[in-house]
Order: sequence, then structure tokens, then C-alpha cells
Amino acid sequence: MVFEGEEGLDEGGVKKEFYRLVVERILMPDFGAFVYEEESRTVNFNRFGTLTTEQMRLLGALVGIGVYNACLLDIEFAPYIYGLLLGREPTMRDLAQYQPTLARSLQQLLDYDEPDLADVFALTYAVTVRNPTTGEMVTHELRKGGADIPVTVYNRADYVQRYIRYGAEPVRSRAAPRKC
Repeated sequence: MVFEGEEGLDEGGVKKEFYRLVVERILMPDFGAFVYEEESRTVNFNRFGTLTTEQMRLLGALVGIGVYNACLLDIEFAPYIYGLLLGREPTMRDLAQYQPTLARSLQQLLDYDEPDLADVFALTYAVTVRNPTTGEMVTHELRKGGADIPVTVYNRADYVQRYIRYGAEPVRSRAAPRKC
């Protein structure tokens, strides 16, 4: 491998430098492909990113080729991403590895057995998240008409599972395995 304008034999150093630069670039916030989660020190796909599915597949191929060529890549994906790539449904345990505080909050909701749950938690089937690219707050309904559907003691498990699926949406929609 040769960088344009540079001479030299590749004894592994040029190749490693290439992958280091690629990973450094794709992790930059202005690139918009990934977001960094401080709490778990891992990266996840940016749900508000502007990359197309084909561009995401190209990034996946680059990372895969880097791994195949035994290049250590300085990128730590959220652990649940690997399960999603294999077609596994995300779980609370997966969420706890990526966003432990959110997982604890959702577990508290599941553990609350009093009939006044809707009044205490005041939740609906809509979540509001910050777009890491623009800083804008964006609301997403977890089901049709979700902003008007209160979370109760009877539907809380469904709400939690939909919330966990919502967290995995960027991965599920962009990195789903192709059918051959």
C-alpha cells in the first residue's frame, strides 16, 4: 500500500496508518456516522446521520477488511451491535451495556407495581432525544399516536421493549444483513 506522494515499502506500517486515519475520520462528530456514549465509552450509529445505507456498508466493509488484515482499530462499538448484525433482538441487558443509566430507569419502571404508575412516571409512547449533530430535541412516537397513549402498569413491558428497539433502530435499518 502506498499513500499518494509518499514512497516506501509497506511492511505493515503504511497499512496500519491508513486504517488509523480512516477510523479517526469516521469517528469525528462532523462526519455524522457515529455518536460516542460517555457512560460506556462506546460508539453507536448516529440515528440522525446523513449517510446512506450504501455508505454505511462501505464503512462496514472497510472496518471488516481492517480486522481481516489484523489491524487494530481504535473503535469500540456498543456490544449489542454485534448481536443486531447477527439478527438478534436487543434486550435490556444489551441496553445496560451501552446506556446503563437509561437501563436502570426502565428497570425501575418495570419494577413499579402500583396502580398509580401512569401518574407517577407521566410517560407516553413518545420519546424525546437530542440530535447530536444539531443539538435540536426531536420527538419520536414508539407507536402510532404514541404521544397520546399513557404508559400504565398494564402496558409498561411493551413500552420498554419498544424503547429498546428504538435505541437499536439506526443499526437495524442500516446494518441489517443482506440476503444473497
